[in-house]
Amino acid sequence: MTSKGIQFEYDAENECLLVRYLGKPMLRPYKIQNETLKSMTFAEAAAFIGEKVLLMYPVYEEIFKDYLWTENGTVPPKKT
Repeated sequence: MTSKGIQFEYDAENECLLVRYLGKPMLRPYKIQNETLKSMTFAEAAAFIGEKVLLMYPVYEEIFKDYLWTENGTVPPKKT
């Protein structure tokens, strides 16, 4: 999927951060609920949001795919 960018918008009524693809209005925005973030530290929330946004771009999903299914996300699994 190609994208012209990503837009962020805070939805006060639903208490969530909306993340949407620009130029792809047919896709529903990704919602990050305040309730999800409340249980996190600032660093955890920043990492959580950053990961979600980074993985919205297929090129970065491909680059980091070996890390996505590891236990701690920092060391890629050993290839046998």
